[in-house]
Amino acid sequence: MIAYVDSLRTREWERDSDRTPCVLPDTFSWRLLTLDYPLSSRNDTTIDCELKSEAFAKQLATIVGEMSGLGVYHHHFNDLRTYLTLSTSFWKVQNASGRSSYDYDPLHDDLANNRILTAAYLGDLSKMRLSWVTSPGVLRCEVAVILVEKAGCNVKPEHKLAREDVRQRLVAMLAGWKMSENEQLRRRGWQLENCCLG
Repeated sequence: MIAYVDSLRTREWERDSDRTPCVLPDTFSWRLLTLDYPLSSRNDTTIDCELKSEAFAKQLATIVGEMSGLGVYHHHFNDLRTYLTLSTSFWKVQNASGRSSYDYDPLHDDLANNRILTAAYLGDLSKMRLSWVTSPGVLRCEVAVILVEKAGCNVKPEHKLAREDVRQRLVAMLAGWKMSENEQLRRRGWQLENCCLG
């Protein structure tokens, strides 16, 4: 469906004042559903988590790069935020008395680790092509912030939510942001460090 709609959106169609149809559906939210969200399974190893998170970060970087070329992208950014913050950590069950309650999902901590790993890949300034941070780079870092905040601001060692190696990757990413020439990234680095690492 995405390919079909995109095939209709040609230069000729855009230039034609009598185009039919007059508008095409926005396929952005559909494309988000094709991404490989790094959901955990009980059999995942640390390497599996790394691979899933890295692949998802690459997909997000592509999406963010396309978004930043649109000019006005705030609707797509809101769609992306909604997609990234969907909750998978609790499910509703009915107990013997007929009341609904929520049970804890044991894979919640693994998903939090995968979100932080994805954020570390996405927000790693050393992996960006230029020596300065471009607008798409800042946008990638903003998406990384969403992932870290959704993972929970309990990355402190005493909370034991994040594995130590994952926590250290987050610390390294934030250190890079705090040293950045970009004031917005420096501010975000300090904010996240205060929130997550206290």
